[in-house]
Amino acid sequence: MINEQRYEQAREAGRRARQVGKGRDDGPRYGITTDDRALREAWVLGWDAEDQERKPRRSAA
Repeated sequence: MINEQRYEQAREAGRRARQVGKGRDDGPRYGITTDDRALREAWVLGWDAEDQERKPRRSAA
């Protein structure tokens, strides 16, 4: 089981990846355990959260 700190780090990494223009498919692809799957999902959640924050800014511009 992963701890909360590792989960939040993965989420933050996803947010930062979106900020620098990486695509949603550029996330981590390593690991086969359920913990690794949870970290990949956290990365995608972070990427999606940052993308949602950017949508209002894009439509307002």
